[in-house]
This record gives sequence, C-alpha cells and structure tokens, in this order.
Amino acid sequence: MSALGVTLTQKWALTAVEKVAKSKMDDLVKRVKTTSFNTTHDNINRMFRVSHQRVGHNSHFDSSTATTVFIPPDEPDYQLPGSNEEFLKKATEGARTSISQHEIQELHADAAPRIFAQNAHTVLKTLLNTPGFQFDTYEHRDSEDRDTY
Repeated sequence: MSALGVTLTQKWALTAVEKVAKSKMDDLVKRVKTTSFNTTHDNINRMFRVSHQRVGHNSHFDSSTATTVFIPPDEPDYQLPGSNEEFLKKATEGARTSISQHEIQELHADAAPRIFAQNAHTVLKTLLNTPGFQFDTYEHRDSEDRDTY
C-alpha cells in the first residue's frame, strides 16, 4: 500500500520529522544570532524497559540535559528581564494575578486560526518538499482553497 501512496511508511515519517527538526533548528540558530533570548535547562533521566530480554536487548537508563530557548515575540515594547531578580519579580507578579479559565479560552479562540494556518503551511511545505510528490500531477493543484494557507 505504501508503494501506491495510500499509506506512509515509518521511514517516510522519520525522514519528514528529521527535515522538520533540522529546519526548526536552523531557524532557531538564525534567530538566536539576531535577537535576545533566555534559556532554561534541566536534567532528564529515562528508564527504558523491555518486555522480552534477549542478548543485546536489555533495559537501560539514559541521562541527558534538555534546554528550552525562549525568544520573545516581535513586539517593540516587549523586554526580556535583565537579571534573575527581575525575572523572579515578574514571575511573582504573574503568580499573584493568575489567568482565568475564561481568559485562556479567549486566547485559544483568538490564536486558533493562526495555529491552524501555521500547521497547514507546515504540512503542505513538507509534502511539497517530499521527493516523491509531483505538484504538476497533483489532482487538486487548481483548487481555489490552495491559496487559503
């Protein structure tokens, strides 16, 4: 079924994920070089268990460090905290004036169209950049909805 293009193989999915990851990492490196940012990191410990023990197939434990990079939005009045004390002060203020469930739902409703458009763009870009995809033979290439995303 994969040869007919009806299903996706694991190899295709892994290749697509690798391409998206590389693209996002390249974008992150570019943005880190040109904008201010904050980072946070923590240790990760994971236990990998196997259900059937056999030679070379044992449970094991991995440790690593994960880092998250926070890049502020492209707003001229947005300022990153200049010190840890400023950050803690802002965090304390945020903890005192927590956001309500209603505000979260409003923010979600406001962001949903942008998130949908971004997701559609990512999927379409991945498809268009896939070696086996030929846009000139694509059945819906002349669809009016094509320019929506």
